[in-house]
Amino acid sequence: MARIALCGLIITLLLAPAVWAEPANDELRLISLEEAIAIAFDNSLTLQMSRLNVDEAELNLAQVQATNLVQPSPTALIQAERQLEIAQRQLLLDQFDLKLEVEEAYYSVLRAQNLVAVLQEALTVARRQLEIAEEKLSRGTGTQSDVLNAASQVAKTEANLAQAQGGAEIALLNFRRVLGVDFKEPIAPQPEEFAFQPYEVNLDEDIAFALAHRIEILQAQAGVEAAAKQVELSENDYTPELALRLARVALRKAQNGLEQARRGIQLEIRQAHLSMMDAARRIPALAKSVEEAEENLRVATSMYEVDMAPLVQVMGAQAALSSARTDYVHAIFDYNLARARYDRAVARPLEGGEPR
Repeated sequence: MARIALCGLIITLLLAPAVWAEPANDELRLISLEEAIAIAFDNSLTLQMSRLNVDEAELNLAQVQATNLVQPSPTALIQAERQLEIAQRQLLLDQFDLKLEVEEAYYSVLRAQNLVAVLQEALTVARRQLEIAEEKLSRGTGTQSDVLNAASQVAKTEANLAQAQGGAEIALLNFRRVLGVDFKEPIAPQPEEFAFQPYEVNLDEDIAFALAHRIEILQAQAGVEAAAKQVELSENDYTPELALRLARVALRKAQNGLEQARRGIQLEIRQAHLSMMDAARRIPALAKSVEEAEENLRVATSMYEVDMAPLVQVMGAQAALSSARTDYVHAIFDYNLARARYDRAVARPLEGGEPR
């Protein structure tokens, strides 16, 4: 049993009104992740095509069944039945893939806006440091160099903030694209807690489940069944020996393809599991880094105000805190995304339920 035995860590995004990536709009609609997924499901052309594929597979099966009454073809019947099952599973997986894409776009907006919030706070601190440097210079206890350094820090933070705001605008546009709405649609993610939660998995059981449910396996198995049926039908006194030998070669090729699919899926799941575990291990250390950076900034600021530390020490502490907070939020985002990708590799959406 592989376990991620970590305490739950939650960071609440600091989303002040100024963080939103477009001008204030009283009509801006803030939606939850569940609402975003529902909108994307309704607008997705990919899902529409997947549903049509299911309809087509159902009609093809009905046609083969009718034809089979007067012209029996066990191989064609097996293939038609498997194609319907594959189309149904593909619809479920397409829905899950779209859900994953919406989640990524949704949290990308929140992550970008959180970065804006972090930089806005950093700008407030930088401006306060500039005020203190100017006050010290006016009292004769500071230097012109400190004022210039503080002013430079303000300008640098303002530039970083502008860049982050541009990134937030791009993330919001991509979010609307994924939902299938107009780019000017006044819709945006609802600010919410961006959480890390322990996730317990059984790698061996998950691999076994995937090998029983992944579409690639189902397709390969259908090929093996059809080839085996062809060999069975060819093993008689009136089928040419050459045709029988060709049928047996086709069966071995189908079996080889099935084994390749099995090995590829096992590798994919193990890689996804390692990525998820690696992302989980980073989070506690980064949370500790945030705590340390906050304390370092508090101490540096207090010492600078009483002329016991240089301004450069305060500026370094502020930069370290901004970096630590950003890295922490990004790590939670990366973990949640790695977890979703692991579930996709395992074919978790096929555990139950019918396609919408």
